[in-house]
Amino acid sequence: MTWRVLVGLFLSSLPHAVRAAPVQLRLQGGAHVSVELPQGWRAFTETFGIPLQILSPEGPVKRAVVSLSFTKTAGGTSFDDVALKKRQSEYEKGRRRWLTKRGGRVLRFLPFRSMKLSSGVEARRIGYQYQLGGQDFEEEMLLSTCRENLVFVNTLLPLVLRAERGPEMETLLESLSCR
Repeated sequence: MTWRVLVGLFLSSLPHAVRAAPVQLRLQGGAHVSVELPQGWRAFTETFGIPLQILSPEGPVKRAVVSLSFTKTAGGTSFDDVALKKRQSEYEKGRRRWLTKRGGRVLRFLPFRSMKLSSGVEARRIGYQYQLGGQDFEEEMLLSTCRENLVFVNTLLPLVLRAERGPEMETLLESLSCR
C-alpha cells in the first residue's frame, strides 16, 4: 500500500462530521442565521410552522432533530444571565409536568450554560434527559441573538444515537452564525 492509502484509511477511521454547504434562514430586519449541515443531514423550511427543521440520517430507532425558530425583539437583544439561571427551576418544573402527563420520567437536568460558539456567536444553553415510551432522549434549547432577533434552537437526540449523532449535532450547533 502507498502512504496515501494508509493516511486515507487512518483519517477515515477518525470520528468527525463532514460539513456540507451552509443552510440559511432569513430573519426579520434582513438578518440571516446559518448552520453547516453534517453529511447526510437534511434541512426543511416551513414545516409544521417551524421556520427551519434539520434531520439526521435515520437511525435504528429514531433520528436526531434540530429546529430553529426566531422572534423579533422590541429593543436590545442581550442576555440577563442572572435572570436566566433563576428561571432554571421554572424550566425544570415545566419539564417534569410535561413528562408526568405523558407517563415519562426525568433522568437528569443539564446545567444552564453561557457560551461562545466557535462561530463567535454568544449563546445560552439548557436541557435535560428523560425517558418516555421506553426510550431515552436528550432535549436541549440553545438561545442566541442575531441583530434584533432572538433565535431559538431546539434539539432532540435519542440517547441510543448519542455516540453516532451527538458529535455531528455539536458541530452543527457550533456553526450557528449571524449576518
